[in-house]
This record gives sequence, structure tokens and C-alpha cells, in this order.
Amino acid sequence: MNNKRIEIDNFINHISKNLYFYALKYLKDEQQSSDSVQDAILKWIEKRYDKKPQDQWRPLIYRILLNNMHDYKRREKLKTTLLGWVQTTPDKNKDNHNADPTAIIEQKEDKECLQPDRVSSDEEFREALKQEINNLPMRQQEAFSLRIIEGHSTADTAIIMNISQGSVMTHLSRANQALQHKLKQYK
Repeated sequence: MNNKRIEIDNFINHISKNLYFYALKYLKDEQQSSDSVQDAILKWIEKRYDKKPQDQWRPLIYRILLNNMHDYKRREKLKTTLLGWVQTTPDKNKDNHNADPTAIIEQKEDKECLQPDRVSSDEEFREALKQEINNLPMRQQEAFSLRIIEGHSTADTAIIMNISQGSVMTHLSRANQALQHKLKQYK
């Protein structure tokens, strides 16, 4: 192994634990913290930041991690804002890449969910949401599914859709506005 590779391995081994605790303090979720740190390290490696001077490595990897965490928080806030009392969680028994995107939408557990009239309104909401997502223009459906349901970053969504990041944000904003308007009776 060459000296540069040893330096990189030592750097990653040394900083991983610190990155994790930093992420855990911010995100307060062990799994998401671990995922964010892994993503930051992979992105740091992919971008070949090891070619930069070694004194820049630490701030760069922390910046990447912080951006990952901000992206995660934005996605969570958008989910909460858009879906209100509805929580998105993947169905563990299905392949999420092939699943109906609205099939992963489940109700939050609370005492009201056990009431028959509430269960009925939850079912009505899920059906209305499914219908309204299907009624969105195709590009808005794609942006919504990729960013909100699949959890891709804006940059990745732009690459997947072959459009600019600004266009992704525009499609997503329009989808969000349309869904909020159409589903306001369920709030």
C-alpha cells in the first residue's frame, strides 16, 4: 500500500467516530446518523478530495456531512408539511423501487386512529392522496416520487430526470402546492 492510501485510511478511521457523534447530536437518530456519515465519506472519496492539501480534508468532510444532514432535515420537514399527520415509511415486505409510491404512506400511530370514523377518514385520505399524485403532471409526479418518496437529493433527482436542480425544485414546489390545495379538507 502506498503512503497516500495509508494517510487516507488513517484519516477516515480517525474521523469516522467524530463524524458519527456530530451527526447523532444533530439528527438524534442512530441509523440516519450512520447513513449520513457513510454518505459523506463516500462522497469525499468520489470527489477525490484526497487530492486537496491534507489540512483541508477535515473541513471538507464536515461540510459534506453537514450538507447531507441539512438535506435530510429538509426532506423530513417537507414530508411533514406536505402530508401533515401522515407519515411516510417503507413497507418492509416489498421492494420499494417497484412498489406503488403511495403504498408506503401510513398513518401515524395515535389514540384517534382506533376510532372507526378516524380510520375511515384515514383511508379516504390515502385514496385521495394516491389519486391526486396520479393527477399531477408527469414531471411533477417524477420529482415528488424521487425526492419525497424515494429520498433522492435534488442533485441526484436532477441527474435522474435529466433537468437542472432548479427545475426539480420548481416541479416539486408545484406538486406540493397542488397536493396541499387538493387535500386541504383532510387537514
